[in-house]
Amino acid sequence: GNIGKTQNLEFFIENFVKLKINNYFLNICGDGRELEYLKQKYQYSNIHFFGWMDSEELDRIAKKTDYFFLSLKDRGRQNYIIPSKFQTYLGYTKPVIFIGNIKMCELINNNNLGFSISHSSLHMIQNILLNLRKVDSVTYQTFQQSIVKYYENNYKQELLAKYFIKIIKENDF
Repeated sequence: GNIGKTQNLEFFIENFVKLKINNYFLNICGDGRELEYLKQKYQYSNIHFFGWMDSEELDRIAKKTDYFFLSLKDRGRQNYIIPSKFQTYLGYTKPVIFIGNIKMCELINNNNLGFSISHSSLHMIQNILLNLRKVDSVTYQTFQQSIVKYYENNYKQELLAKYFIKIIKENDF
């Protein structure tokens, strides 16, 4: 996705590096104005900056990934946005690690879609990263089942198509 100032990616990377968890790998895919800065600042063997990728390459990496990171700074109109990559991440049936506004945190926590912290609890990021080690296969599968259920109830193509058709009919477009 976009690697810019809107995300808290640098904060996440900083904490990832501080913990020195050698058996975790951080794959950063996407392009943006912060990419080169982050590549220069964080040159560690377990952080991979891929930059922009075609969909096949991205799909290959996504399938090997255990968790997806998503964040938005908690300000202005971003408090009302659910990023489209959230839908994409859920489509891969992988838990999300989210940093952002409390409403999105509640959505993730209430639906068992991964781990989240609001900006008011940023100190919790290291706890989340350390707790990833404790996630056993049963817990991970529970996440996946919750993700499938949430995705099918909210993002399934047939459901979205029916919803848009209903809107069009109701508004005489």
